[in-house]
Amino acid sequence: MMGRYPGTLTTDVYGEVIEELKIGTIDFGAPAAADDDGILNDATTDDADEVTYEESDFLAQPDIPRGLKFTPSASADAGNIEVEGLDYEGKPISELIATNTTKAVTSVYAYKKVTKITFPVDDAKITWDIGWDDRLGLPFKFSEKPMTLEYSDGALKTTSGTFAVDDEILAKNTFDPNTTLNGTNKCKLVLFL
Repeated sequence: MMGRYPGTLTTDVYGEVIEELKIGTIDFGAPAAADDDGILNDATTDDADEVTYEESDFLAQPDIPRGLKFTPSASADAGNIEVEGLDYEGKPISELIATNTTKAVTSVYAYKKVTKITFPVDDAKITWDIGWDDRLGLPFKFSEKPMTLEYSDGALKTTSGTFAVDDEILAKNTFDPNTTLNGTNKCKLVLFL
């Protein structure tokens, strides 16, 4: 039998080695349910100036790093909502989120904390609800979707949730579980790296 080297496994074929998998677990605890207006409820806009909301204006913060959702009260003018906050690691992040007529729009990033939200000028002075959705931030930068097992309340899910991955920006790596998030269902990922 050949010698074993860290990170490799020998096979029954002389000279043939395969990569050794590493296994890690992410325990999300029992994430809160998605909340369309958990951060701001009926946040007003203006027909002449941008409107900025700061941390002291917010009703709450995401319980863990989460994707954000922005829901307009009516058709929104074309523009960009600017969001500032902190990523999973606590480092500053910001992004521009294009408004999309009457439809809700979502962040690409997962926010551990939101520090500022600035709305563009809107001729109709519509309002916005801002909250978080089911996407959970990940503490890894992935270049491709990892092999995983998903557990909810100790039961293995036959189908895992969906990933968004990015090998450069930590906040773009999210997981949308295939389970109901309600503050009591425990969610855990086993990763094969």
